[in-house]
Order: sequence, then C-alpha cells, then structure tokens
Amino acid sequence: MRVGLIGASGFVGSAIVKGFSNSLDNECVPITKADNIGLKLKEVDFIIHSANSAKRFIANSNPDEDRREAIDKTNWILEASNGKPLLLVSSISCRTQLNTPYGSNRFECERLVLDNGGSIVRLGPMFGESRTIDVVHDICRDRKVFVARNTKYSFSNVDWNGSYIAKNFEGISGTIEIGARNSISLDELALYAKSESDFIGENDDQFPLEFNNGPDVKEVFNFVDKILSSLN
Repeated sequence: MRVGLIGASGFVGSAIVKGFSNSLDNECVPITKADNIGLKLKEVDFIIHSANSAKRFIANSNPDEDRREAIDKTNWILEASNGKPLLLVSSISCRTQLNTPYGSNRFECERLVLDNGGSIVRLGPMFGESRTIDVVHDICRDRKVFVARNTKYSFSNVDWNGSYIAKNFEGISGTIEIGARNSISLDELALYAKSESDFIGENDDQFPLEFNNGPDVKEVFNFVDKILSSLN
C-alpha cells in the first residue's frame, strides 16, 4: 500500500517516515508544502495528515489565524483526498484544552475528519533529538515553565510514536490516544534535573486514556541526561 504522509518534514512527520522505513508491506510517500499535494494524493491509497502546527503558544496568541490555517488546511486535504481513507495526527489537547484556541481549533479539525469517515490518533507530550524548544529543555535550562509544577505528563519518544503510527495506521478506528503507559509530574522531572525553574500557570495534565501499551515514561530521564551533558 502507498501511504501519503502530509507534513513529512515536521517533528512528528519525520518520525513517521522513519517508522515506515522497515515496512515490507507499505510504502511511505512523503509530502511537504513544497510538493503539489493534490497530485501526490492521487498517487496514494491511504493518507496520514500530520501537517497541523503543534505550536501551542503561537496558536493561542493568534487564534483566528490558527483557526483559518488548521481548519482550512484540513478541509482542503479532505476534499483533495477524494474519499480515500485518512488518519489525522492530533493532540490530547483536544480533550484537555478545549478552553484554548489550540485545543478547540484542533478539535474542530478532528470533527471534520470523523464526519468524513476518517480516524484520529492523539499524541501526548513528546521528546526527541530534533527538537530543542519544549518543557523538557526549559526545565534542564532553568527557564520559566508556564504550567503548574504538579502537572503530569506522559512523555514518550517521538520515534516511538512514529513507529506506532506506521505499524498500526490501518487498524485505528475512531479516536485513540497514545503515549507513555504511565506519567510523571513536572516536579519529579525538575528534581531529577536539579532544575531551578519557576513554574507559573494552571495544571495541564496530559496523558492518554485507556492506553497501556506505551513505553515507560521514565525514558525521558535518559533524554534529560543527554541535555544536561551537552550543557556541561
């Protein structure tokens, strides 16, 4: 099967491409904004939409622009897909942050996809070598963190998420949430990193519901060790 992956150059998209690299049954067709997306979609059998921005701060600072970008893009992709099966890569924020533009705009994208017979995979907090701006780096660098210290996250490696999607995309039905099988508080992470970060904001718990097949969240400690080592 030929699988068209829209957003193939992004943080999650590139991990999905890597996840398909060992597949004997499916060929991943990477699609970026530089491509003729409509033409590319005609050449594939299945579509994975991983092109919505994951930048929460920018989305919440520019809600109308974010809404137009995310929802218009998703509508266009659905029209261009011409009824082919489609999986939207989304965020657990669609359940936990509906009071924010980021969460509500992506939830609307989910609704559009489900109404058109597609499916949803929601991702939780992730870490990975190609990303240097996130809460893990903020804590390691003693920067201010804009959520509560007792917030619980189910950190998982982006490569694990990419591999899971590449292996299971056909079997996903409706909406599922994936990530680590357990969670830790940001306070635990800060203590491990010996961080002096200040925490300002509300609780922002982010962990999947009814999913026990993920990695151990404490794998993030190995990533913290790498960051701290690079700072010394």
